Amino acid sequence: MWSSQRAALLLVASALGLPAAAGSSSFNATVKVDLSAGAPLSLLPHTWKRIFGSGHAALGLRADYQAQLAQAKRELGLAGVRSHGAFDDDMGPVVVAHRAYNFTLLRRLWAAQVALGLHPVVELSFMPSFLANCSWGPLAPPDCHAEDAGLPCATAFGGGRKCGAGACAYRGVTQLPTDLDDWRHLVQGAVAMAVSAFGLAEVQQWRFEVWNELWGMAGDLPGKAPSPPCDKPPCIGSVYMALYNASAVGVKAVHQSLQVGGPSTEHLNTQNFLSQAAAIGAPVDFVSSHNYPTGPRSDGSGCPQGSAQWVPQCFYDRVMAARAETADLPFLLTEYSVMVGEGMARADGRAGQSPAAGAAAAAGRAGEPPFQHDGPGAAAFIFRMVPQLAPHLEALSYWTFSDIFEENSLPRTEFHPIGVAYGQPHYGLMSLHGVPKPGWRAFQLLHAHAGSHTVPSVVTHGAGQSTGGNESLVAATTTVNVTLATAAAAASPGSGRVFLSHWDGTHDAYSHNAAAVTLEVVGAQVTSASASVHMIDNATSANLLWQDWGSPPVPTSAQIAELKTFSQVVPTLVPWEAGTDADTGTAVMRITMAMPPNSACVVEVV
Repeated sequence: MWSSQRAALLLVASALGLPAAAGSSSFNATVKVDLSAGAPLSLLPHTWKRIFGSGHAALGLRADYQAQLAQAKRELGLAGVRSHGAFDDDMGPVVVAHRAYNFTLLRRLWAAQVALGLHPVVELSFMPSFLANCSWGPLAPPDCHAEDAGLPCATAFGGGRKCGAGACAYRGVTQLPTDLDDWRHLVQGAVAMAVSAFGLAEVQQWRFEVWNELWGMAGDLPGKAPSPPCDKPPCIGSVYMALYNASAVGVKAVHQSLQVGGPSTEHLNTQNFLSQAAAIGAPVDFVSSHNYPTGPRSDGSGCPQGSAQWVPQCFYDRVMAARAETADLPFLLTEYSVMVGEGMARADGRAGQSPAAGAAAAAGRAGEPPFQHDGPGAAAFIFRMVPQLAPHLEALSYWTFSDIFEENSLPRTEFHPIGVAYGQPHYGLMSLHGVPKPGWRAFQLLHAHAGSHTVPSVVTHGAGQSTGGNESLVAATTTVNVTLATAAAAASPGSGRVFLSHWDGTHDAYSHNAAAVTLEVVGAQVTSASASVHMIDNATSANLLWQDWGSPPVPTSAQIAELKTFSQVVPTLVPWEAGTDADTGTAVMRITMAMPPNSACVVEVV
């Protein structure tokens, strides 16, 4: 069904404007771009490269992880990674006795990243079991410093049970230490080690982010006054603020110039963080939070989905609203992606659920999109959202750059199985054995083609959209490279690149209409008879070829090589047509192409 030959034919058909496979009819969209000498320019900082999400810290020591990281540096422009679990017990353990540390693995992890020219974003997590006064087995470890060390460890993935063999994917303890000053001492020691090993000038380019999504740290300390209420619980209370303050004190004790921030919350919930930090005198150098467009949720977060309700700009609007609440401080979106979890890829209910519970779970997912991490929907999301958000944020951290990642487990198949109770989303841009997904290809094209500035792109659409209300499902960003002269800035000739997205995040997206997209360019010095078009759609989605093979959990080396070839985005030439703008009578150069739902492309205007 999805042979390489058919994929090539689909790519050519899409580029030439032939009928798309995603629907027998289409709606029209027109993108008008002004590349004339006087067109207004806006700076486009490439802040999407600053951080990419990663599997937890111990995975960063694997050879395959480090190989994929080096490839991401080369192909995506990746400049740093953020991972959970720098202080987890599988990193040494880091704490070997009271205020005695083993930083060997942490130093090795950071050294590998610095050697690539990367600047880590260090998530200060999770709690070493020694400091949390808990144990992993039925008996207390012999070197535990606490008298009641038989208490179980509360973990991020595995509940509060004692963790024996196979009980937890990794040992991320999500509870307070018995003494917050011991935590402060640990943070200070780790940061001091980094400065000693890599130099102050290097570590000044890092960011230290306190914890992750309030895991185990919501609510208030006993005896403390209730924290202010918030609109999207769990609320930031005195438990997290005590941990944050101890962490910030530890970082700043090494050097005042080092950057620390938080609250690293989910659903853009930063409410009351800055006011509480000011009240206790805790330094804050940046604000961070997470967001995914999947929803809606009972707390009001997420974006409404479904054929009638879904609005593609919802994600952008909610991130910008959160950014507006952070005053003049830098804002880091330290987790985002095309969706959270498995969506409708998951079977109706998880293993062990009753039929009634499974039916309820299925009903709750009725408005979610099909699984998009492995497919071109991720590319369409990236092209639509990343250029819009990049000028307003210090960093965007796509979750994650690789499927060498675990929460409940490492991936057990090369791509996410469809319609199977699985329990572990394949968040990565690259598969376990190194097959680039469409999202990877989107960031690769951004790295190769995005310029230093944008010029206005105006999108209009006709009738026939299946969703999105009055917002066009087609979006465009046009970038140019700018050379700075003594008195003015001008776009370099031939540097125009138009990034087009047809993102459809509804549950029945692939039955919706294709878009017949006409690109009209004014003022371009077009020196070629054809535009070079790089299209990302189902024809470059290696997961479909994998499914056509019967979804082998571990493909052979030859199959991996074929999947990598299948995923490549091969540009096609589409002839320019000279025309006249219907509204202004201005001469334009024009091409038309078909973009099926969840597709993305780059047009080189040369």
